[in-house]
Amino acid sequence: MIFEEHLEAFAEGFQKALRFLGVRAKAYKLEDVRQTHPKAYERWTLDEDDQLKVKYQEGVSVSELSTYFQRQPNAIRSRLAKLGLLSVNDKAEQ
Repeated sequence: MIFEEHLEAFAEGFQKALRFLGVRAKAYKLEDVRQTHPKAYERWTLDEDDQLKVKYQEGVSVSELSTYFQRQPNAIRSRLAKLGLLSVNDKAEQ
């Protein structure tokens, strides 16, 4: 049990443990990412999934899809993999 008067010491110790384990805090802020990718980390809609499938099958590049959908390239690759259009090996190579 942690008491309020020990909370600061606990938080400091917890941060030290995370650093020791190599766990880093995220190096970005959502607002910063959304400056270049306005839809970053938003849920995909069914309509967006359908559009992504069509455009990818038409040969549109991941870079172009990233611009079109306003999402990061890795988000495009991950969604393509989830939709079964890109294998794990393909994802690693792109």
